[in-house]
Amino acid sequence: MRKNGTQKFSIRRNKKSAVYCVLLLIFALSILACGKSSSGNDGAANTPPPGDHRFSGTWQGSLIGDPAHFIGNPAVTLVLNYSDTLLTGTLATSDSAFTTVAFNNGKVQGDSIFFEVIQSTIYPGARVKFSGKVFNTVISGDWNHSRLHQGEWSVSKN
Repeated sequence: MRKNGTQKFSIRRNKKSAVYCVLLLIFALSILACGKSSSGNDGAANTPPPGDHRFSGTWQGSLIGDPAHFIGNPAVTLVLNYSDTLLTGTLATSDSAFTTVAFNNGKVQGDSIFFEVIQSTIYPGARVKFSGKVFNTVISGDWNHSRLHQGEWSVSKN
């Protein structure tokens, strides 16, 4: 304390306080960053993001693999083309006792979603109807298997 009542300015004390403030700020920011690093979809694979309209309109699809070897062949996949980041669910199809197919294990690569064929008795020329639930949304449509590797899925949101 000076004689005139003013306090002496201490550079050492202010440097120490500034270092503590900076360290505290870095610590607080790191806590905030860790809290937001999650994708926000953990444990909610079947819950669509708000405002999700992916199930309206038409999806184009194709089957990869030889239809003569569909049954029990995990290498055959159904491809539904649209952009997404995460999709899991099951599509079950049936047209008659002789035409059934089930898909699961949805995996996204680029703009396509791949479903593994887990059961099938599809034959060339079959018209397959399907219904299923993805993201807790019921979807249905049909697929004309008129060519060996191509088909069109007309998907509607119910």
